[in-house]
Amino acid sequence: MLERSFVDLLPFAQVDRPPRVAFQAGIPSADDSFDKALSIESFYYYPDQGAALNELRRVLKPGGRFFILINLYKDNPYSLRWVQALQVPVHALSEAEYLQLIRERRFKQAEARRIPDDSPTPETYSGKWFSNAAELREFKRIGALLLTARKS
Repeated sequence: MLERSFVDLLPFAQVDRPPRVAFQAGIPSADDSFDKALSIESFYYYPDQGAALNELRRVLKPGGRFFILINLYKDNPYSLRWVQALQVPVHALSEAEYLQLIRERRFKQAEARRIPDDSPTPETYSGKWFSNAAELREFKRIGALLLTARKS
C-alpha cells in the first residue's frame, strides 16, 4: 500500500517571499510510517538539511528508501546562476557533501547518480539562463542529481 504525506518535507522549507513563511515542525507522521519518500526540486530550500534527513530517517520504515532529485547543486555551475534569481535562501551542496551528510545520519547504500537530459537542444539559444546553446548542452550533459539511500 502506498501511503502519502501531504506535507512531504515542507516543515523544513523556508520561503522569504511575501508572505514570509517558515516551518519548524516535523513531519506529522508516526515513526516508521513510510516505505519510500520522494523529494523533487525542493531539498536545497531546507536551511537545515541534516534535520530534514533526520526526520526522513524517523518516518521511514526499516529498509525504507528515500529519493531526492535536484538540479541545483554545486557540481553543476550552470544551476548556481539561479540562486540570485530565485530570491529565496538556497542551500546547495556538492554531490560529495550530500553523500557525507546522508552517511552521517546512518543511512545505508547511499548513492548519487547524475541524470543527464538527452532532450534535443536547439542550435541557437536566446533564453536568460545560458549565454548560448553550448552552455545549455553542457548543463544538460551534467544533469540532475539523484540521491538515494536506505534506512537500516
